This record gives sequence, structure tokens and C-alpha cells, in this order.
Amino acid sequence: MTIQEINIFLTSPELNDFLFPLKAIFILLSLIMIFLTVYYLYKQSLLIGETRRKIKNLFSSQEFSVQSDLFNQWKEIKELLPKEDKVNYKLIVHKAANLFFDVLENSNLSDKTLDELNERQIPNLEKIKEIVNLSIKLKNDPTIDVDILEIKELVSFFEKTLQKMQIF
Repeated sequence: MTIQEINIFLTSPELNDFLFPLKAIFILLSLIMIFLTVYYLYKQSLLIGETRRKIKNLFSSQEFSVQSDLFNQWKEIKELLPKEDKVNYKLIVHKAANLFFDVLENSNLSDKTLDELNERQIPNLEKIKEIVNLSIKLKNDPTIDVDILEIKELVSFFEKTLQKMQIF
């Protein structure tokens, strides 16, 4: 075969018709992979933000204080409250649950499960359990609809708990 015959074969409509289904399959597979990549990055965005905050705290030149870290986390939650949109309120739920577990660790209660804790150790424990359960539900299914008023109420109970525990 000469180069001209190979060129004619490669540009022939018969070969193009034969390869069309393969092209369509590979384009479809590529689109599915792009979609899955974007979906995975969306699901991990909260984790990435939390990890970034912890790394920033690790490498900061200031002296590390657990109390100031807890206060800064609470300040971030309070800054999100006036925004009144469901995306920010989902983020508030995640941040509040993370803050609660940091408070447990700071109070030397991190070795206990939520069921082992009681109202004497953690005031408003039932309301805080609601925050943690909602956070778990949102991690499993971020499309869950949240009630802004309910979250505001839960956050106010959480604030009272932090004050009673003398966290800040």
C-alpha cells in the first residue's frame, strides 16, 4: 500500500461510519467521568475547607490556643447567620457539629459517645444531638432541605451551651 492509498482509506466515509459508534461511546464515557469528577469535588469542598483551616492553624506563627480556636470557629458561625440562605445554613450546621466535637475534645469528653453523655456534662444535649444528626444527614445527602428558623433556634441553644460550659 502506498501513502496515498492509506490516506484515502483513513478519510473514507466507510471507515468514518464504522468508527462513529466507538467515537460516541468514548465521548459519552468522557462526559460521565467529567461529571463524576465535578460531583466528587463538590462533595469534598466542605472537607477541603475544614482541612485548609486546620493546616492554616498548624502553620500559623502565633501561639496556638484552644480557646481562641474555638472562639474563632464560633465567630465564623455567627458571621454566617445573617446571610439567610440555605447553603450557608448547611455550612453552619457542619461548622457547629465540628465545633461541638472540638469542645468535647477540649472538655476531655471525646472518648464518650453522644449516648453516654448527659445533661450535667453538656447542657441542651438533645438540641446539640439534633445539630450533629442533621450534619450527618447533610454529609450523606447534601440535597436535603434545611429549615432556617430551626437552625437559628438550634444555634441559639448551642450558644447557651457554650456559655454554660464557659468555653469563651
